[in-house]
Amino acid sequence: MKKHMLSIMLLLSAGWVCANQPDSVYVKGYTTAKNNYKDGLHLAYSLDGKHWQPVADEFSFLKSDYGRWGAEKRMINPQLLRAQNGTWHCLFDVNERDGVVGVASSEDLILWTPQDYYVGNSGEVEKYLLSQGLDKKSNTVCKVPYQVVQRLVDHSMVTAYKNEKNAETAESFAARHADLKPVSATLNINQEDRKPISDKLIGVFFEDINYAADGGLYAELIQNRDFEYTSKDKKEWNSLTAWTSKGSVRVETANPLHDNNKHYALLDSGQTLINEGFNGIAIQTGEKYDFSVFVKASSASLFSVRLIDAAGKSLSNELVLSATSRSAANGWKKIEKVLTATATVPDARLEIKAVKVASGEQLAVDMVSLFPQKTFRNRKNGLRKDLAQMIADIKPRFVRFPGGCVAHGNGMDNIYNWKHTIGKLEERKPDFNLWGYHQTKGLGYFEYFQYCEDIGAEPLPVLAAGVPCQNSAHNHA
Repeated sequence: MKKHMLSIMLLLSAGWVCANQPDSVYVKGYTTAKNNYKDGLHLAYSLDGKHWQPVADEFSFLKSDYGRWGAEKRMINPQLLRAQNGTWHCLFDVNERDGVVGVASSEDLILWTPQDYYVGNSGEVEKYLLSQGLDKKSNTVCKVPYQVVQRLVDHSMVTAYKNEKNAETAESFAARHADLKPVSATLNINQEDRKPISDKLIGVFFEDINYAADGGLYAELIQNRDFEYTSKDKKEWNSLTAWTSKGSVRVETANPLHDNNKHYALLDSGQTLINEGFNGIAIQTGEKYDFSVFVKASSASLFSVRLIDAAGKSLSNELVLSATSRSAANGWKKIEKVLTATATVPDARLEIKAVKVASGEQLAVDMVSLFPQKTFRNRKNGLRKDLAQMIADIKPRFVRFPGGCVAHGNGMDNIYNWKHTIGKLEERKPDFNLWGYHQTKGLGYFEYFQYCEDIGAEPLPVLAAGVPCQNSAHNHA
């Protein structure tokens, strides 16, 4: 019976039309506050222009595509206008704060053009209306043949049927098709009549979403290693997110390690910085971890480094290191050492303590890094061995990176720029991730290409076409 549902619905609809069809009706557009204005444009019809009925039970004939999924894509105060050539135009406010007006047009109220967005007070909306022979005083109630409404109802029914079919799952297949019988077939294979098939059909798509890069495939164990987290990444984030301290720690930007990484921490003598990693730092007994940091001090200073648990108990050897300003022109010194884990835990922390700093002076710390020595192919600044190997075991013939929406970014200023992802780590330009966190760019184009070479896959870099992702939002709201 279900396979005939659509035709039965349409027949019933047609029968109702024959019995009740007027010559013409009035049509207007509206929206409601239900679902926080996310249900889009509804249509209503009336025989007399006074008493109105919703078309197709408030079916959504057009939805806003402005802003982020979830919080945005709202339609407020829609105006439905019809030009003299019969084309419909819908103008709507995208939210209450941005002053942006969305515009789309349609020949039949079903198929709509891609939406354009104008700043409401810029005069661009008036120019658009003028170009269509309209103005803001144009009538928002239009008289149309009743067949227009009937086509809208039919469209809503077809859409509902498609949605029902698309929602079907394999789990319910047996119940939905209980009357199916086994079918036997014989296949005759002619190996001489083969067709060439590309050897690059099977590959993997990488998207930096859900911490797939930093905190995922990228083997760096320190979160916010460069103190560059900001509220642009997450509203509650700042330069010391993922860090805790014993004593007040100040963040500075004067005379930075590099202009692309301006923030660094300042420690007084005796102060301690502790990094929690990405939901903890997973370590294994006897494994070695490469530690590195950039430090700066006006005079000879000492600081210690070790892995600890939540109670402060040591989980590795302790390093006591010196910091002076005489080793580099800008005063920063890079130190690289090895920590060896003495326990296996999923939630270790990294502790840095300013052991000895001259009175009135401070120890500057930046680009704090911790990598397992056993990365994939033992690469420096490499990938997590287990995750990278799982991908390699698929034997992909290509790897697409760095993503789709990530590549196109949240607005023009956030489009992924491959030039910002190569070179020394401290010189790479971090940015916010439109999926709601941070990109250090430590996993950059060089590392992606290197990984492809390591596993024998073709690199498939995604370059933005200059159009931001549809998950973008004005001012990153």
